[in-house]
Amino acid sequence: LVLETVLFDTSSQVSLMTMLDFSALPSGRSRVRQFALPNASCDQIGKLLFNGVQTCDGAQASPASCDAALTVSSRTEIEVTR
Repeated sequence: LVLETVLFDTSSQVSLMTMLDFSALPSGRSRVRQFALPNASCDQIGKLLFNGVQTCDGAQASPASCDAALTVSSRTEIEVTR
């Protein structure tokens, strides 16, 4: 799974647009991934937008089906949307 991702700063300005490669994701359980985001610290991020599915490979999977199944949430003050 590869998602086109946009980070916005606390002033709602785009600070980074990148592809996040989640690699293989197991079915039916959580997976934690860590990404290095240059020049980005949590206190400078106001919003994280998953702009779309770039790649989604797997049995009966396609970018459209993965996009339809994607749900997002956050336990932090950073807004996460799609």
